Amino acid sequence: MPSSKTECTELSVGFGLLGLDPVSASREQILASWVNSLSPSKLSDYLAEYSSDEAYYRRFFDIGVNLRRSHGVFARADINSVRWEGPHHQARSVSMAKDLVAANIPISVKANSNVVFNHSPYVLFTSVPSGVSAPTRSDNWFWTVAPQSYQELYAWIRFKTGENLPAEVEDYHRTVKGSRRKQLSRLVNQLDEAQRLQFDALYLKLCRDVAKGSADRFNTAIQASFSGPIRNAVAEEIVKTLFRLGDSEYVLCGLDNNNGFGVDVPDITSWKRQWMLRSVVAIPDLSRGQSVVDINLVIENRQTRQQHNIAFEVQIRWAHGKFSGNPEAKVYKRFPWISIPFFHRVYGE
Repeated sequence: MPSSKTECTELSVGFGLLGLDPVSASREQILASWVNSLSPSKLSDYLAEYSSDEAYYRRFFDIGVNLRRSHGVFARADINSVRWEGPHHQARSVSMAKDLVAANIPISVKANSNVVFNHSPYVLFTSVPSGVSAPTRSDNWFWTVAPQSYQELYAWIRFKTGENLPAEVEDYHRTVKGSRRKQLSRLVNQLDEAQRLQFDALYLKLCRDVAKGSADRFNTAIQASFSGPIRNAVAEEIVKTLFRLGDSEYVLCGLDNNNGFGVDVPDITSWKRQWMLRSVVAIPDLSRGQSVVDINLVIENRQTRQQHNIAFEVQIRWAHGKFSGNPEAKVYKRFPWISIPFFHRVYGE
């Protein structure tokens, strides 16, 4: 579920697009403008959160105002209604984010977040570069790419805690469920200083093996895909995934490095007409204290032949505590949104 802060940033942009001050406008006028997408109870929650830090949320209101002034479609449409999509979960196959809809244009709101996507490692490092459908479930990624170092880490913590757990980490993930997984994570946090140093050394070895194994799998899959007939399809999927492109144009806006911005994000068909993906490579970053893989892309403008290097970072880690489940692959950007050459800048502070 999105946090109250996330919801408040989205709604504040919407109020700015409407040109409707959320504090002074009547509840009837507000609810009518949101065309049944904002309930009375959610409006009350929003106003309470908004008043708790009005200076901050007013910046998002101003972003909506600037979009209305600067974006041709919004300026011509004379917007009197906005639909809030934030509470609705999108299918995992949908790459394009959508928090608001105004004048039939989807809008995604970012609040100083460099997170682009949160995939399962299998999807990011195997399915996408191979051009195959993502499975509904996959094996634990740590066990898949670094079984020996993962087993060593598990065996060490199992021995130190004296818990009655399966001897093999693969069996642990297959048979230990629910609160018992949280128990092992809590025991890790209770290690004394000397034990923690031993654990961290084994964990660092695992992280490096996972980073190397993940990058190797990605690069092997890319090499195979780019040398065969599915090259274009795989390149398209990589671009859609990392830049959140979809089948229609949308607006991305919010705060980026604490600066207000708004950009038009093209649909994937428009992107293919003007751009191509020249290369993509995954590089393990072995200097970090967790599993990190850098993904570097080179894209080229079809008309000018100018090339651009764009970098992402993938952090592979447990989402809910050590040994508590399958790790996630969280993708971070290493650039400001307004610097992407195929995003049309609507405005920026």
